[in-house]
Amino acid sequence: MRCLITGIGGFTGQHLARFLGEQGATVFGIDSPRRKQPCAADILCRDLTDRAAVRAFFQRVRPEAIFHLAGKTRGENLGELLGANVETTSVVLELAVEPGCAVLVPGSAAEYGFPQELPMRETHPVRPVTPYGMSKARQTALALDYARRGLRVFVPRPFNLLGPGLPESFAPARLAHEIAVLRDTDELVVDNPDTRRDFVDVRDVVRAYWEILTRGRPGEIYNLCTGVGVSLEEAARGLLEVSDRRARLRRGEQTDPPAALTIVGSFDRIRAELGWTPQIPLADSLRAMSLSLR
Repeated sequence: MRCLITGIGGFTGQHLARFLGEQGATVFGIDSPRRKQPCAADILCRDLTDRAAVRAFFQRVRPEAIFHLAGKTRGENLGELLGANVETTSVVLELAVEPGCAVLVPGSAAEYGFPQELPMRETHPVRPVTPYGMSKARQTALALDYARRGLRVFVPRPFNLLGPGLPESFAPARLAHEIAVLRDTDELVVDNPDTRRDFVDVRDVVRAYWEILTRGRPGEIYNLCTGVGVSLEEAARGLLEVSDRRARLRRGEQTDPPAALTIVGSFDRIRAELGWTPQIPLADSLRAMSLSLR
């Protein structure tokens, strides 16, 4: 299968490219020209808003499947997030119509907002409370609209990612970076220690992406999670353990609102329909993150 990954140089994109290669797929990519890495011959280094260049690349590589991972995951400016997450999706979906290729557009658990029930299922109300969550909700709405019009669009909804190469802007990776330079006499301060999140390994997630695109139902949303809430304090202790550090852990301030204290999902739908379950234990995810910093 000829597969195109937008955002191929990003955290998930790199893992997905390796996984698809292992499945025997021919992999092409589109990545931001601002990413500080050389572009291979089969990667277009252009913004997705450059419609002419992207259209020409589509016509040249003739993708059978598109994994649209490009976007922005951090920021408070809703306009910028809408541009990065919704406008680019519009370009990709528009260009996918003529060849009729399958398109996977990942959403985010941030679309749900504060939990009304736990675990959060795909039927949970979509009430995002952050600019990022709002932009992802609009992105998902656009993707589902194309699915209703007949395009084969698939929408996984991953929860909090872990794994080797996780950007430092995410709390577990920030803790891993801090631990990597700690001495045994130092102290690790963990803010929001009681905040519990459903951490799922990126390698399990890219495996799910493949299963969803090849065997899932177009226009359906699939949660990707573990069903287990892990506090940031527990994650920090796990990172200390796999890093063989004896530094002391100190609980910092708990600033997250009570309504967001615990966010845990249900993966019953994808398990029932596709047989996917998370396979990589939390300790293995934390160990891989730690080793990637050495």
